[in-house]
Amino acid sequence: MNDSKLTTANVVWIATALLHNENKDKDVFSAKQIFDKTKSLGLLKLADATITMHISLHCVANEKAQPNNHRKLFRVVKGWYRLYRPGDVFDESRASGRSAPLVEELPEKYQKLVEWYNAVYCKQERISSQETGDHANTAFAKIEDAKNLALPEDVCSYLQVEEGDYIAFIMKSKGEIIIKKAKMRLEV
Repeated sequence: MNDSKLTTANVVWIATALLHNENKDKDVFSAKQIFDKTKSLGLLKLADATITMHISLHCVANEKAQPNNHRKLFRVVKGWYRLYRPGDVFDESRASGRSAPLVEELPEKYQKLVEWYNAVYCKQERISSQETGDHANTAFAKIEDAKNLALPEDVCSYLQVEEGDYIAFIMKSKGEIIIKKAKMRLEV
């Protein structure tokens, strides 16, 4: 392996893949867990800020590319990540970004992780989030006094709503509720 091919993004990917392999009962990992694992590998001499930026921005598929377009991680909720899987929502600015390193870019010791990623991780059957514990695209809000609800910033951005816009809550069977931006017209 040519050491010059090993990048911060690839080391963050290795660390996250190892966390998935070492913790089969967990679907997501905190930024701190990924940071600590990345540091403990000692594969590159990296500044803490560099690792943090790669975990929270540069490698995150569902964030706008700034400037890197990797799709190596998927942000489940703020501060919690897992490896990206084909089929996950991603920002269009990352459409050409890779979701895994090339085998030849990794130290031999970690090359089998790419095979595991493609053969096992990406092929895992998708079941509902309630059954798997995978909370992809989940956001939480707290009911404040007088039953007012403040929507999380991520939800407002996703729905493209601003102050004064309407939101529709569509109640489905089995307790499901769909939230959509609504177009309201008042007639007088």
